[in-house]
Amino acid sequence: MNQYALNLVNQVRYEFNEQPFIQNQNSIDTVKKMALEYQAKNESLLNGHWHDESILQGHAENISAFQIYINNVSGLRARPFDEAQGRDFINANNVPLFSVSNMDDLQAMIYYGVTLMLFKDADDTFGHAQNFLTNYQANLLSVYPSLTEGTGTGKYADGTTFTYKLQNVDMHFIWAGTDQASANQPSDANVTGWRLSQDHNHYVYYENNQPLSGRQYVELPTINGVGTSWYLIDNGVVQSGIQAWAGSYYYFDPANYLRDNNVWAIAWGNKYYFGNDGQAVTGVQNINGTYYYFTPGTYYLASKKDYVQSQWGDWYLVGDNGQLLSGVQQWAGSYYYFDPSTYLKVTNAYRQSQWGDWYLFGSDGRILTGVQQWAGSYYYFDPVTYLRVDNQYVQSQWGSWYLFGPDGRIVTGLYKWMGSLYYFDPVTYLKVTNQYVYLNGVRYWANASGQLSLAQ
Repeated sequence: MNQYALNLVNQVRYEFNEQPFIQNQNSIDTVKKMALEYQAKNESLLNGHWHDESILQGHAENISAFQIYINNVSGLRARPFDEAQGRDFINANNVPLFSVSNMDDLQAMIYYGVTLMLFKDADDTFGHAQNFLTNYQANLLSVYPSLTEGTGTGKYADGTTFTYKLQNVDMHFIWAGTDQASANQPSDANVTGWRLSQDHNHYVYYENNQPLSGRQYVELPTINGVGTSWYLIDNGVVQSGIQAWAGSYYYFDPANYLRDNNVWAIAWGNKYYFGNDGQAVTGVQNINGTYYYFTPGTYYLASKKDYVQSQWGDWYLVGDNGQLLSGVQQWAGSYYYFDPSTYLKVTNAYRQSQWGDWYLFGSDGRILTGVQQWAGSYYYFDPVTYLRVDNQYVQSQWGSWYLFGPDGRIVTGLYKWMGSLYYFDPVTYLKVTNQYVYLNGVRYWANASGQLSLAQ
């Protein structure tokens, strides 16, 4: 319970850039003795008794008081304290009734005690926040409850009244031994632990009154007092943000100074990502199902379109958001197609774009136009739209004219087009003009336009 209370208070102090409180067995024993003296004298905030100076003897104290239900009355159930919510404590003239039967209930009682003392009393009339946050003479905090008996009254649905037993719980947060260095307060001449720098901008770790020397990644007691954690320390000063260490870069959360894994960070106008080992990643990386490229050497996310080589040797097109691109993409004065599954450039393929149209890509991956050989035939692709042309008579890139049918393939032999018969040479694919054509024993004449008519 003492450790939970200390951790809770230190988390608040941490948010206000205050150095953590500490405690030891002597301080715990001292506060326990004081709390039991309150209990023996039947003193409680709930029966009108406040801080007893004969018990406190000059120490600073905060008290949070609650009532708990302790006996079973038919039809009467008090909610477990663990079910409490902030709105239960809004009415200052009403003390809510709860039951305490396990550690979760006890921790909830401590949680609301600290929260209400710190944040409900806006004017800090009773000096609660001063003790928790600005009493710089205090650094040893311990907590212990005193219990006093009480009774409550209730009424059944039929109007019958009844009484039940309850206990007043006064949770005493006492800064014991704060007036001078003693067994309850380590001397400043032998400081070991975290302290705020004089400008209150940095936490510094001391060993025997000296900042921890050198730059090292070391396991230390946590700043908020909960167990231990690993910190990057530079001559005692805890580091945060992107930091160089052991041949790589890592990111330390500015809120708690702990190393973050699998996290994005922004610094110097660039974006970085730190993997599951905490190191800054480079090259092509899969992050939550999306592939990104991080520039080797600088570690930052690519921020302009580029064709880059991965750490395994393959090449990819990267967008200005750092993501690998797929589908039809414009690059270096042409268009290319990148497979949506592999992100690799596709060559010698007829592929459907992300918007549904189909295009032909050549041996170097560039989109093709004009007359092109593909899949055992010839096709024509518009030089402006890059789309396959169907049912049109078009001029090739070398000047000759060809007819392409409804499936886009080049036409050969006898073919009816625009109401007339034409003949296209099976070898050259060119339209025959100004000559006789013999087909199945029938002689035709192809005029200057290529139109066929029966010869006389």
